[in-house]
Amino acid sequence: MNHRAKKVIVVSLHRLSKHRNPKNMKTISPKDTILFACRIGPDGIGNLGHFIDIVKGLQKTNLLNHYQPLYLIVDCKGGVRLNQMRAVLKENGFDPEKENIQLVGERYDEINSLERYIETHSNFREALLKVKGMINISVQDLDPYLSSEESAVTLRNFFDSRDIKIPCTSIFKHSMGRKAKTDEPHLCYSMGLRFAYREGGVLIKSIDAKDFPADKLLSIQDKNFLTALLVSKNGGKNTSKSTIDNIGTAKQFLKTSLLIPGYFQEGSEQFLTLLNAISSSELAAPYDEIVFVINKDNIVANKQIHAERLSECIDTITFQSKSGDDSCSETTFINRNKKVDRAELKRVRIIEGYWLNEADHDILHQCAQIFGGCSGDKSTEKAISYFLVPLLQFREWKSSFANGFIDHTKYVLRQHNIPDKDNLVARYLELLLDIKHTIKSKSALTAANELSMLLTHEFMEQWRIVLGDLHQNHNFYNELPKIAEQMLNLINTVSGCVEMCAKK
Repeated sequence: MNHRAKKVIVVSLHRLSKHRNPKNMKTISPKDTILFACRIGPDGIGNLGHFIDIVKGLQKTNLLNHYQPLYLIVDCKGGVRLNQMRAVLKENGFDPEKENIQLVGERYDEINSLERYIETHSNFREALLKVKGMINISVQDLDPYLSSEESAVTLRNFFDSRDIKIPCTSIFKHSMGRKAKTDEPHLCYSMGLRFAYREGGVLIKSIDAKDFPADKLLSIQDKNFLTALLVSKNGGKNTSKSTIDNIGTAKQFLKTSLLIPGYFQEGSEQFLTLLNAISSSELAAPYDEIVFVINKDNIVANKQIHAERLSECIDTITFQSKSGDDSCSETTFINRNKKVDRAELKRVRIIEGYWLNEADHDILHQCAQIFGGCSGDKSTEKAISYFLVPLLQFREWKSSFANGFIDHTKYVLRQHNIPDKDNLVARYLELLLDIKHTIKSKSALTAANELSMLLTHEFMEQWRIVLGDLHQNHNFYNELPKIAEQMLNLINTVSGCVEMCAKK
């Protein structure tokens, strides 16, 4: 091991001493463990999704054949999302009540709260003594606890002042070149598409083919939602609740309705810009209506639907909102800006308030024909996994991911003799990245028209080329067996150093 690999970060735990176990404290198994650490940032729980996906992927390797997993998941919003995190873990097959899962509430600006947690949870302190390796996932802000440029961390033992050296591998996302800073790239991996910084791709799940989507649509567990989706007072032919179990109804819906599920985080103006762009696009022409399913409450305020904000090709917009008693209320707005003589007028429905579980949301993505709504890199990975065009709502702190995505599409399409000036995919992503400025400097409708002109069949041909490259060559899941093997090698290499530390 060279001098860089021998470097360590000392996590100051000198104040930790013996404490009595709090009542009802979980009893942690004494087996040797691999510690999986994750910090959930303040802007959403996407990191938890990355954490779950990577852990599940590593469970398929030989990493845990001889070690028990120990999970440390920190909520940087002081623990206010712990219940939501528990629900997500349960949906994905993890039992948050088990002794090997530690959920910690920590204020984002308090670097000592994790130390206090360990200080008051003696069983967890004892479990740390059995940790043989550590994998950090999406935690590039865990300084001063960890460093992306080190192969190990050192814990100062809180029982007898011995130091414990633990091999460490970090997996970051879009880490702005962190991986390029180390001479030992196997110690630090980064998800993303900025290959100049050796980022390793995105997490693309293997999914079933999009065959028989009508059957899959009817398998949605939330039947109240399915009723709202297939039965609408203002939605045309589907007028009877008894039709929701009818395969013919589902087939007709997917034939005439452009289904767009997704996560939309921004407010009304940006969302309506996307809505207007799609409604007037060439890709929406075969459909009678466009149905947005928003996995979030009330992203579009009803009061902000005004004629001057809507494309002239929209006939009506209907909001279907889940009520407290699981019923569905409907409010319809007539677009007074519409062109009455246009035969291709579109009905638009926005279904909101249904917080679907991940299985149902995946089904919607599998049934969606063209688009998937995205508010971050995790939901973008979902859209890419299901071969959808991401309706991205970039935020300022996601610019690294956005620019990497744009540069990658240029690189791929150049290999297919499509120059940058003809690259519709890159132009589409650039417009999305700059949409706030376009709306402010011009207007929402102008921004929508610019986007709409790009959404053509030629655009889809280019997007399929980019998708094929991502699925085949840049799936971060393909890195996981290598990460597991190198973690085991690090454990074997460092084990001698651990023994030396223990003898001091």
